[in-house]
Amino acid sequence: MSEKEKNRKKKNKKILIIVIVLLVIAAGGFFSYKFFLSNNQKDEYSYESLKKQGLIPDIITEERFEIMKDQFGDDPEQLITMLENISDNIAETFSGQTMRGMMNPFSSRASSTGDDVELEEIYLVYPVTQGVNSEYISITGTLEAETRDVISKISADILEIFVEEGDFVTENSTIATLDDIDYMIDYLTAYNNYENSWDLSENERKLQELKLLKAENDLEYTIIKSPINGIVSSVNVNEGEKISNESAAVEIVDYENVYISGIIDEIDIGKIYEGMTAQVIFLNYDIEMTGEVSFISPVAETSGGVVVVSIEIDLDENPYEKGIIAGVSCDVNLLIQDFAGGNVVPSNTVYEDENGKYVLKQTEKDSESTEKVYVEVGEETEDNVQILSGIQIGDTLVIQPDIQETLRLNDSNNNDMIMPMGVGQNRPSGGNFGGASK
Repeated sequence: MSEKEKNRKKKNKKILIIVIVLLVIAAGGFFSYKFFLSNNQKDEYSYESLKKQGLIPDIITEERFEIMKDQFGDDPEQLITMLENISDNIAETFSGQTMRGMMNPFSSRASSTGDDVELEEIYLVYPVTQGVNSEYISITGTLEAETRDVISKISADILEIFVEEGDFVTENSTIATLDDIDYMIDYLTAYNNYENSWDLSENERKLQELKLLKAENDLEYTIIKSPINGIVSSVNVNEGEKISNESAAVEIVDYENVYISGIIDEIDIGKIYEGMTAQVIFLNYDIEMTGEVSFISPVAETSGGVVVVSIEIDLDENPYEKGIIAGVSCDVNLLIQDFAGGNVVPSNTVYEDENGKYVLKQTEKDSESTEKVYVEVGEETEDNVQILSGIQIGDTLVIQPDIQETLRLNDSNNNDMIMPMGVGQNRPSGGNFGGASK
């Protein structure tokens, strides 16, 4: 190849490299510009930015705002319109005019005319009632009792059985006797050998002593005794039969060591702990007693497609002494929080602004007019709040649902739905806990 051709190829190569570099720079600039515009638009319609501009009312949390933003991601101006409508509705509420509740910006029946959006409106009510002073998780439990097999330690013919199914037995009481002739002979032989071993070596004498001890134990085993206090649940042998060693002669239910077994949904397992107070209600016996969580399984299981965790509850009393038998079901209330005094209401009835926490209370029964009442709050949990002052039994509180709940209610057949909800539903029969349930 000539020198001229070499120079031409080098020149073309340099030009190609320059063109590639220019294209990379141009592409980088383009994407940087798009990224800059995207970030600016994102910042312009962020929760913080709109909050500073006063476009987001206090009742709209950042989580709810993000749900709204996802719905109107292609039209930010419509999002602003929704927020303004919600603000106007809340302002109308606080001015003492008709309470129409939380508007649903996602309703399938909302229609748009120009820049205005016609919105469905909905609210819920909660009547303050007496007797709600605790929060708990309710499950169904089963009374369990350990079953002990009474094992024969030797092989022999059964001479006599002293128990039947359903008999109560005490520890060390006689269950059955076995033919002991062969074992008596073995014992006497071992005894004589031991007595005649004084002139043998120390090891030989020790061996005779051990044989005597074994023969003595075998002779004692010809009387089968109960190892515990309990009730005979089954008799597995008959008189005249030969029983082999390690065979179960009878089975006894240990009613001195009973407990409640149950399962907890994985959603609630974080609220459960060992030592947690439990209320156990045997509905069929009309008997209640207390206990505490004594065991939480370290391994979850799947039951009916739901992930659950097994727990056990030790009782403060013995159910058998009250006539309750193993295997029966019971209702169990696991106490999350015990509220002392005041009135307990659902968390979603309490709001907060710069002046403190407040509720929206109906001014008259069955009226849509409300007033903003500041309250003193005591204990709080994820679901409930204790109100120490500001409301009283008989008041009706207005609940403005969150966006998702509003959508569910607004899309139902009854657009004018007004219903009670929250604490107080599904109260158990009887009990000392009060009534707030999960």
